[in-house]
Amino acid sequence: HVWHIREYGQPDYNLKLDLGKKTFGFLLKQATAIICISQDIKSSVLSGLKLKHCQVIYNGVFSQDELKTIKVKLKPYQPKKDFTFIIIGQINSNKNQSEAVTAFKLLMNKYPQTKLWIVGDYRTPTGATLKKACDKKNYRDRIIFFDFVREPLKLLAQANCLLMCSKHEGFGRVTVEAMTYGKPVIGFDSSGT
Repeated sequence: HVWHIREYGQPDYNLKLDLGKKTFGFLLKQATAIICISQDIKSSVLSGLKLKHCQVIYNGVFSQDELKTIKVKLKPYQPKKDFTFIIIGQINSNKNQSEAVTAFKLLMNKYPQTKLWIVGDYRTPTGATLKKACDKKNYRDRIIFFDFVREPLKLLAQANCLLMCSKHEGFGRVTVEAMTYGKPVIGFDSSGT
């Protein structure tokens, strides 16, 4: 039995261990191996548990064949052209898209050529509130919401910079995807990020 730990639980989704940490530790010790998706997941989720059979194995993001098809053409930024920030993921308070919007509003007056693309299902309660706040006349053309997108990497390839505002990200796959495409990432200084 291999136990693969990918999320924080409590900070991500307000999930609590049904049987408590002691029982969780007992069950983990029964596993043949434990794989954590990042060093931070290992130290946070397994803190206080003495487990000898635990390894950190970061997620594979692309297969070798997919990597061969990615053609990145890095072009220097031209100040007179649009500069697009993108944030991709489920829209909820844990992913912290509101932080991206707040920061972007500070930037947008000084840099009128900037845009913010928010990619994710905005029909959630958090998404609907955020979209409503951004639908004002002076934001509508600058902060653009994309509903669920089947191939978000196509949008990522068009953007200039990824924002990763989640405070608790075990392993931000979209972060690694952005880096693979040669995109800079501005991330919250915590956890796996």
